[in-house]
Amino acid sequence: MARRTISARNPSRSGGCAFPWKTFQVRSSKRFTLGVRVVIADPPAFTPPYDHELASALARAGVDVELVTSRFRFGATPSADGYRRTELFYPLSSRLFRRSRLRLPLKAAEHLPGTARLLRRRPDVLHLQWLAAPELDARIFRPRVPAVFTAHDLLPRRTAGNSSSRIRVGPAAS
Repeated sequence: MARRTISARNPSRSGGCAFPWKTFQVRSSKRFTLGVRVVIADPPAFTPPYDHELASALARAGVDVELVTSRFRFGATPSADGYRRTELFYPLSSRLFRRSRLRLPLKAAEHLPGTARLLRRRPDVLHLQWLAAPELDARIFRPRVPAVFTAHDLLPRRTAGNSSSRIRVGPAAS
């Protein structure tokens, strides 16, 4: 089995979307990666540049890659380079209510159908980048294929209802 390190192809891409310091190491040979189907899922579209670099690197290694995500609400995303990009999640909430509070209830209603559509795909490997609703996803997300989860943020999100996400560093103030 060969080991190859694949770096960002265009380190000075317009829009500041490149990660020149980021390399992805793919341990494989063309013989084993040709025909392998990988779905990379980033439902909330939190990291389009990262998703793009990973999907492109896998595609250059001979993997058939599909990036399943939602529309990125804060600007342009890199064009697909050797992989397919499908905006499967949150089709209405990401377009109609870009920065409105009305987006959240609609997004919650769209989450379950989007997850069901994702699970109907039959890749050889499912790579999850983010869980949009971790508490809900832990109950409903049961992939029937080998799955990988990348934990980008190891600490729980800080919300008013989640006081356990706060960490005390040092002695308590009196």
